[in-house]
Amino acid sequence: MVGVAMRLTVSVRGSLGLDDDRRLTDELTTATGLAWRLEPAPAGDHLDGAVTEIVLTAVLGKTTELVVGAVVEKVRERLDQWRGEHLDEPDYVITRTTADEAGVAHEAVARDDADDGSRPQDPTPEG
Repeated sequence: MVGVAMRLTVSVRGSLGLDDDRRLTDELTTATGLAWRLEPAPAGDHLDGAVTEIVLTAVLGKTTELVVGAVVEKVRERLDQWRGEHLDEPDYVITRTTADEAGVAHEAVARDDADDGSRPQDPTPEG
């Protein structure tokens, strides 16, 4: 893909602290140079009011797949380091959404379905 606008969404789920959303937003901004924005997360089923999910988004202007791949790798590195600082490492999902000239959205999702703490794999082929 060449010259495509891309939206990255990072969803983090697990046992999270009250300031983790702000801290993660700042860390991703520093690591990528992009402006990350906190999105409302779906309401959790925890009665104690604990934070269980953080959703952050950033938009890349028209760019190449190579640049997007490099940004996603920086995001993964920062998330892996951030997760390692927690006793119960939260899981994360990175979603990449593109839009073509017709305005049709396309998604490529990276997930950790194994739920074993391993790093999510990007489903798009390298090359």
